[in-house]
Parts: sequence; C-alpha cells; structure tokens
Amino acid sequence: MNRDVRKGRTGANILPAQESDGLKSERQQGDWIVFGLAHTRLWTLRTYILLIKTMKSRGLVKRIISIGPINNAYASQELEFATEHLGEDVLIQLGALPADQVSRRLLHAEVALVASNPESLKKSGLFAALAAHALPVISDVPTSLNDPPGRIIFRPVEIMNKAQILSSPEYDKRKKQLHHWFWKTRNWKTIELNMTSWMKEG
Repeated sequence: MNRDVRKGRTGANILPAQESDGLKSERQQGDWIVFGLAHTRLWTLRTYILLIKTMKSRGLVKRIISIGPINNAYASQELEFATEHLGEDVLIQLGALPADQVSRRLLHAEVALVASNPESLKKSGLFAALAAHALPVISDVPTSLNDPPGRIIFRPVEIMNKAQILSSPEYDKRKKQLHHWFWKTRNWKTIELNMTSWMKEG
C-alpha cells in the first residue's frame, strides 16, 4: 500500500441555514426518514422492516418519509413493499427535493434509517447531511466503529428492546454528539484546513 495516499474526508452538500439549527428544531415524533437513491431506500426498508412494523404497531412510527428520485422501477418497488408490509399512506415519497426543502425535512424528522456498512458510512455524504442537521440515526453498525463514532448511533435491537429511548435524555445526548462530530470533523471548512495542512506536510 502506498503510504503517500490518504483518504479524504467527506462532508455534506446539504446543510442547515445555521450550524445550531439541528439542536433547536422541533422534532416530529413518529416521522422517520429514508434518504438517497431509490435502490438504497428500498434496501433500507427491507433491512429494517421488522423494526418499522414493530414500532408502527406500538404507535411509535406514523410515517416513513422517503426523499430521493422516484422516477424508476426501484422507487415503484419501494412503494409496493411499504404498502404491502405497512399499509397505505405510511410511506410518503417526496421525490428529489431542492436542498432547502431537504434540510427542512431533516430538521423536523425524529430519526433516519441508514443501512450502509461501516466503510460506506465513513464516506457517505448523506450520513454527513443527517449529522449536520443533528438527526439521530438508526443503523446496525458496530459500537466499536470510530469514524463516525458507533456509540452515537442507535441500533435496531436497542430501539426494539427500549423504544422509549427515543423520548429520553439519551436521544438528546446522542443528537448533540452526532452534531458535534460533524461540525468538528466533517464540515467543509475543517476538511479544507486538514487538506491544506496535509499538502504543506508534503
């Protein structure tokens, strides 16, 4: 392996108007988000359908807000799958929205579902956008993950066994930790400083 090759950090292309917006916004309980390309959203729903169905039966999931392109076969499958397993009008496909509208949705959702593996999560601009908006994430990644810190991500089994955690101080704690991680390590100003420092070293 070439020691001179370094992996760059990935930032978010969708940001709130103000850095602190995600910490001050009012979250809509029961609104969960799936975000990205249609095949990714479909995979995410399939991965976490047991969790979603269980939380819906307990009255803790009201809507799954789907953000991203909907003009393809995967989007049709997404809607069909959600309707079959969750009923009518649970999945709300908003399509590909302008950045400011995506930001508004990320500021008001309760959590986002992410089915990426640990390596993908490190490079995910979508994950970075969620973190920038302090939107807590549910993902089945190891707690030992360092980047992003696995301890600030909610696990499906954790939610299944202790659903009230989403309305507990732990929810606010991890929301703040996720927000802090992004703005200290993944905003573009920080990335630029790191790149500049690296180039000077070379």
